[in-house]
Amino acid sequence: MNKLRIIALTIGLGGALASANAGKPTGDLILVQQGVDEAPARLLDYQAVIRGLGTNVRKTLADGRIVVVRPPKNLTWQQYQTQLRASGMFDSVEPDTYVTPCGTVNDPQFPSQWHLHEISVQRAWDFTFGGNKVVAVVDGGVDLTHPDLMANLVPGYNVLTSQTQVSGGVVSDVRTNGHGTRIAGVAAAVGNNGIGVSGVGPNLKIMPVRVTDDATQGIATRADLLSGTQWAVQNGATAVNVSYTGVENADVEAMGAWARTQGAFLVWAAGNANTNWTDFDHENVTVVGGLDREGNRWVSGLQGSGYGRGVDIWAPCLQILTTSRGGGYGNAPAGTSFAVPQVAAALALMKDQLTSLDANRQEYLLFRRALNKGSIGLDNTWGWGRMNVGKAVENPERKYAVEFIPVPQEFASHGAYGINDAGTVVGWASYGSGGSAPYRGWIYKTSGEFTMMPLVQGHPSIQPTRIKNNGDIVFQYGDGGGTSILGGIEHANGNRTFYPFERGHYLTDINSTGVAVGTESPNGFVRRFGLLWPTPMSPSYFMGNFINLSGYNTEITAINDSGLIAGSFDLNGAGGDGAALLMNTSTLQQTALPAPYWARTYAYKLTESGFLAGYSRIDSARSAHRWRIAAGGFAVNSPKSYGGYIALDVNEDGDTVGADSGIFGYIFDGIATGKLQDSLIQPLPGYISKIPYINAISTPGDVAGSAFHTNGSQRAYVGRVVDGFTAAVSLGQLGESPTYIGSIPPALSVTFTNEAGVPYSATPTLLTYAGSIGRLQLEVPASVSGPYRVFMRCNASAIPSYEGPTFLSKMYPPLGEPAAPIDTSFLPFDGPLVGGSPTILMYAGDVDNSGEIDAADIDVVIANFGTVNGDPNWNYAVDVDGTGEIDAADIDLVIANFGLTGDPEP
Repeated sequence: MNKLRIIALTIGLGGALASANAGKPTGDLILVQQGVDEAPARLLDYQAVIRGLGTNVRKTLADGRIVVVRPPKNLTWQQYQTQLRASGMFDSVEPDTYVTPCGTVNDPQFPSQWHLHEISVQRAWDFTFGGNKVVAVVDGGVDLTHPDLMANLVPGYNVLTSQTQVSGGVVSDVRTNGHGTRIAGVAAAVGNNGIGVSGVGPNLKIMPVRVTDDATQGIATRADLLSGTQWAVQNGATAVNVSYTGVENADVEAMGAWARTQGAFLVWAAGNANTNWTDFDHENVTVVGGLDREGNRWVSGLQGSGYGRGVDIWAPCLQILTTSRGGGYGNAPAGTSFAVPQVAAALALMKDQLTSLDANRQEYLLFRRALNKGSIGLDNTWGWGRMNVGKAVENPERKYAVEFIPVPQEFASHGAYGINDAGTVVGWASYGSGGSAPYRGWIYKTSGEFTMMPLVQGHPSIQPTRIKNNGDIVFQYGDGGGTSILGGIEHANGNRTFYPFERGHYLTDINSTGVAVGTESPNGFVRRFGLLWPTPMSPSYFMGNFINLSGYNTEITAINDSGLIAGSFDLNGAGGDGAALLMNTSTLQQTALPAPYWARTYAYKLTESGFLAGYSRIDSARSAHRWRIAAGGFAVNSPKSYGGYIALDVNEDGDTVGADSGIFGYIFDGIATGKLQDSLIQPLPGYISKIPYINAISTPGDVAGSAFHTNGSQRAYVGRVVDGFTAAVSLGQLGESPTYIGSIPPALSVTFTNEAGVPYSATPTLLTYAGSIGRLQLEVPASVSGPYRVFMRCNASAIPSYEGPTFLSKMYPPLGEPAAPIDTSFLPFDGPLVGGSPTILMYAGDVDNSGEIDAADIDVVIANFGTVNGDPNWNYAVDVDGTGEIDAADIDLVIANFGLTGDPEP
């Protein structure tokens, strides 16, 4: 079974608010038994086994395929979950959880707020509408009588007069263009009140903080902006919205750092001057860039969103429908001002939903769930990418499925050293457990292909240490005893390049331009000197004068495509004083990196986005470090350290991995943190005692390393990310008062087909459901690949006379997202009877496969389902706008709500 892709079918009234219990466990466990295609009698045997364990079986579903159990009184559900998983009897053992109807709002202009669909806000609303968290709008004030803002307003402050609103301070909107009112509406216009628009957080509160009396341009001083921020945080603001220029200044970061100590967020605009922000990278201020309707950086003539290293995350900033001064509505003028409140409100939603996490972690998860706009991972142009608050709120954790790679027959032990972004793993295999035993390298691909690396002629040992994204493998070769070690590159085409050493040591890294680095020991391993090869036959030495320090040993361990090299040195050769090093090979600029104490410090991995991982030690005491090199120089932003650990790798997102003092593989930064063993979706097999090391991590998050076998040998493993995203289909009517006509089917059979309608599997999946509202999760069969459509049919034996409700659906996140290969429908319809029961067909919005959602698509629907005039099979579900006719106006509503795959502007 494919456990990585799940469709969540959410059936319920769309207007209902998310429950405070959403996602929380009930205490029961839901078991999916092995052999779901076996006869029911065989499945019932499993129930006897379950009862024999002292379990209270609360209900059985799907002819025994699904069992809901209550754990014995002496066990928590977590303990019992571990026990049942270890039995090997079940495909799935997961906690039953409280679920809610799909969140939506009944504000009539909500369908025209394209930006809310683009950032997947409806997915977030399944979990929270804001919970009264406060967003401060530090601006020119807010329209206090606007009917779509009044209910969400809390008392504010006038910085210019130093007066609170309750003591007479004026906080009404002074600006003729209603700048502050527009921002307030984007963040937190009242939702579900049947008028106007909705904010990103319909229940969030708005705190107006007025910093200007300039009605035309709204000019304010930076000091007043910072004063307003401080007052807002001191008076309960969760997030502070500053849609002004000036973000590049150090005082902005200083205020952000203070706000973060109070658990609040400072969110600032990247500006509209086309600025490439390369000279700063605030650690504690969330800097927001703006996108146009096509998802590109917004540019208009000489104006355009700021971009570059200093910009963290992006949101739409063009044609943003929101509240306007005087009680009305309209599109805000283009600019990053209106991207900022989307992010500020999203962070407030995170604060409300993910209460167990601190502000740093909440912001980090919002970043990590963004849609990449440039290279994979964090990059120096697009930052983390376009915000997707729905993913961040729904899925704050990352899980792993660990695969233990079989040991080649003639070898006793093996481990994994490197993994690239394609998921290809490299490692070593040893004939014995002794340190002098020769090593053989191997390559393991996601397809399961396992290849041994050929030996270099005349040398009994070969050991790969890194695999690059272009397929190049860095390897060492020699006598296997550690006394003669040389290096080379095995290219993706199988050719090899060797690098000369005077008296061997290690080749450690190579960048995409072919520049390699390593370390040589010309004095019989007594002294070590860094080496750089601009070409394989032209080594350049970095002796003891590396970084202008008189070092006894110098090693170079990493190089990136920007020409930065990283390494380390010590002063006396005995592991005493030393530091991690950086050097720019073009400018020869050099620096030593900070560590908690002056000790022998090792640097291991340097990324294109500027992250560097390593660790320092004094005797047996260790401290792992992750640095990020600041743009435009060698300053280091807030190095992170972890006492008692070693860091061995870091990816482009800054996910840092290694081992802790108890010799457990550990993830220091990332969507998953802590011991790898605690993030697995399945228990370790009995022959594995523990996972002691994570040696490598790819930018997508896959990890590789070594585990301990119970016989004392090592086993290579690869941990593949299982993020568990759900593509939710809400089976509920659109409109101001969502209702159902008819009954909800108690049982559905589900068939997956390709776009041509050919089933992927001949056996449909039976989906059972009980209750008036709730969520069903359906695993996508392993046979399904690429785009698919879903056909659902009411179970004829369960309800042969079923006539069915009229359903309309929404699917989110936006279909341009890569999280799940969903190209399913926007509109499920009651179709003709099949075998005595109705078929609910789920059509894609682009029904005619033209590449656009337009009026032609409704023609296909009309041809299939008729119109109200004279067609007894006409179905009201198609009449989206309720006019009594099926026409182009109906598809316009679909376009406004859902867009087209890969096209944010339908």
